[in-house]
Amino acid sequence: MKYAVYGGIAVKRPGTLAIAYYGSTAGIAGPFNGYMAETTTALASAPTFRSAIVNDPAVPLSPETFDVGYGRLFSGGELHEIVRPVYAPNGDIWASFARDMCVGLGAQTDQCGWDVAAHTNSNYQGSVGRLVHR
Repeated sequence: MKYAVYGGIAVKRPGTLAIAYYGSTAGIAGPFNGYMAETTTALASAPTFRSAIVNDPAVPLSPETFDVGYGRLFSGGELHEIVRPVYAPNGDIWASFARDMCVGLGAQTDQCGWDVAAHTNSNYQGSVGRLVHR
């Protein structure tokens, strides 16, 4: 992983936590995929994580760079609308991600193949990942 942005965290108990984030193996210019990881050794001096990508890398969640001030992405709040991991009662980890549907268009959503008006004027579609314990 060369670059990671917009991370979220969920704590199950002391030492056990899950993270979800957007990451790029190519660097800041993207593309960005969704990742989830968990550790049961968070309190150790060198914790280990199990990790998985949540989308097909051929169809990234955002083919473009992420900018920390990326205006279209923010609607306020605590970034829960962007990426958020949670523990299910059975221990599986679920995480929500936003997928950019109008890549490279900025405010020119009238040129987007995604029907922005039919989706509450949103340039984004939701995606969900699940990390299952065996």
